[in-house]
Amino acid sequence: MSIEINKYFSIIRKNGYKVIFRVVYDSVGQTNSEPEFNIILQHMDDLKEIYTTNKDIIFVVEAGYLGSYGEWHDGRYDKDLEKKNKIIEKLLEII
Repeated sequence: MSIEINKYFSIIRKNGYKVIFRVVYDSVGQTNSEPEFNIILQHMDDLKEIYTTNKDIIFVVEAGYLGSYGEWHDGRYDKDLEKKNKIIEKLLEII
């Protein structure tokens, strides 16, 4: 996965653009598309290298991860404040 992301980030960098980065699990709108919560946290750890390697072209990091489009509603964990806070804490730790 990171090879593909870095490939596109290289193209973006080469052309002088910046990125608004949001992780989504479903871009077609399936209900409750998020994986188990521990898997989400693992994915965040897996992406740490992407965030750090490409910090020069990442303009904004949106929270993402929760909800079909990473918009934080109508997902598996959108009513769980503890899990939402954990996502924010982990994201702040990583970036």
